[in-house]
Amino acid sequence: MKNIARKILAGLSAFAFLSTAPMALNAYNMDEPKLVVQSKKRDLHINFSKDGSKFVYTRLDDNSRNSVSEIVSNEKGTEKVIVSQGFFDAHPSFSPDGKKIAFFRGLGMGYGVICTVDSDGKNLEDLANARISKVSWSPDGKELTYISGYVEEKINTLTEEDVKNLNKMKNNPWRLKPGDKVKIPVEYGAVMLLNLETKDVKYLTTNEGNCECPRFMDDGKIIYVFNKSMMTSAGKEIWMMDKDGSNKLLLVQPENYEKKTQDGNSVIVHVKEGSAYQVSVDKGMMAYMLTTTERIAKATPDGKKFKVEELKDESNSAIYVRNLKTGETKMVTDEGLLWFPEIKDNKVYFSRYEDDTEHDIYSIDLK
Repeated sequence: MKNIARKILAGLSAFAFLSTAPMALNAYNMDEPKLVVQSKKRDLHINFSKDGSKFVYTRLDDNSRNSVSEIVSNEKGTEKVIVSQGFFDAHPSFSPDGKKIAFFRGLGMGYGVICTVDSDGKNLEDLANARISKVSWSPDGKELTYISGYVEEKINTLTEEDVKNLNKMKNNPWRLKPGDKVKIPVEYGAVMLLNLETKDVKYLTTNEGNCECPRFMDDGKIIYVFNKSMMTSAGKEIWMMDKDGSNKLLLVQPENYEKKTQDGNSVIVHVKEGSAYQVSVDKGMMAYMLTTTERIAKATPDGKKFKVEELKDESNSAIYVRNLKTGETKMVTDEGLLWFPEIKDNKVYFSRYEDDTEHDIYSIDLK
């Protein structure tokens, strides 16, 4: 039965859903979301200047050959294209004084460089290699945090299945055997700190797991998304640490479990997988997205085989806001497919999927 349960679970692919560490969850008394940007293209990654007078975002325009990317600013309702590189410029972020914009420039396969540019589009500068990532300025404007790769060689013991697969691919010239130990390079997404004056770069996380979406907080601490597993998107958590990488603290831990129960001669497997994504912070308030997938399957003997019956398969996503002082957490919205929440001055901004070619930016007032 145990092996059958494993087979059922193997067929239940991981994506994501909702749930958090022990805390009270309520919902805001919300009005309808207000439309902020609608260009009939894919508008994402909104970010505000410190004084809230202007914002910047990514605009992706699909055509028949590639995705053309622009960094667009908006001040007093007037749009201006700041950067138009033609491949993938994304995740823009205003400096504290509003004079510069940092962003990720993609070069392919999820890799690229961190760049800065003046808010009028002049003086573009490449600063550091990176993986696709949010970019965030320190409160004093002297440092940036982002994600880059950290490669570590891990020693693995080969199984019979490993050796069989190597032989099939004719990739075993060393005649490796089960039980042999080999070094395998593993790359993690690491949180980085870049000093803009000295250009020194420091790893704040290394082989702990895969990290995403680092953001500076008002007090200089860094908040980020963390996943222990390199093999699945489920189980992503939100953590906080000092800017030297010390004093790491878990803030949000989505619910993840696997339960197997017996029902007569049948096995019922219940899987719940939750992940936190795309965190932002402003004035002690944190906005983030949670996704949840819940699946239940039942396997019943049918001769020499098992008949598998799907009882439940549901996925959902929602945006939440948490008060970092009190821990109070409330849902903002779960209407539609939502991306990249950004909190600013008691409002939450986000992109909503309309179709494959259009993502519009909305806002919701918190009440």
